[in-house]
Amino acid sequence: MRGATVFDKMVGRAAAILLVYAKVKEIWTPVVSRSAKRILAKNEIKLVFQKEVKSIMNRKGDDLCPMEKLSRKMKPVELIKLLLQK
Repeated sequence: MRGATVFDKMVGRAAAILLVYAKVKEIWTPVVSRSAKRILAKNEIKLVFQKEVKSIMNRKGDDLCPMEKLSRKMKPVELIKLLLQK
């Protein structure tokens, strides 16, 4: 995905970490979390978004998205290793 432009419905911390790892060039999304925005800026990935939220929530809206929750407990390198396991 090196150099790609990615379009996604929502981008949270876990997605941002994966997209940095994939070396994408830019991301377009209606919704981005604060932590994702910080990660993407730190890695100089262009971000186009409409709304920034504190965190990405689950479908019910009563807790964090499972991937957000998982990514908060891990360092980026640990998350990548976990997600890339066969």
